[in-house]
Amino acid sequence: MRYERSTFVEILERLRENLSEFIEVSEIRGLETNPVTQVVDFKCKKNEKTGLIIVGENNNKIVLEVIVDDHDDVIKGTPVIEMHKVNIELLNQLIEWFEEYNETRSPLLV
Repeated sequence: MRYERSTFVEILERLRENLSEFIEVSEIRGLETNPVTQVVDFKCKKNEKTGLIIVGENNNKIVLEVIVDDHDDVIKGTPVIEMHKVNIELLNQLIEWFEEYNETRSPLLV
């Protein structure tokens, strides 16, 4: 394994700090099936949409994936970021995605 657990925790802590204005983020925890991989639950403050942010390693890259609970949003696709080292520009793009996602509304059922 190329990356330490602490690298993944640091990424999630940085995201939590920068997302706090529009996203509530749970405590950081290890994934049950792979404790080095780190996970947080999130909830958008404005539209109350929920999901997970997962940070781990795949093919010697840091992989950060957003998984959303809203079925319509799953179909649209969600961010997956791969990087060889922590890339602030990519993390900023993810923060912008969350800012926009916080503003979206689920379609009303008729």
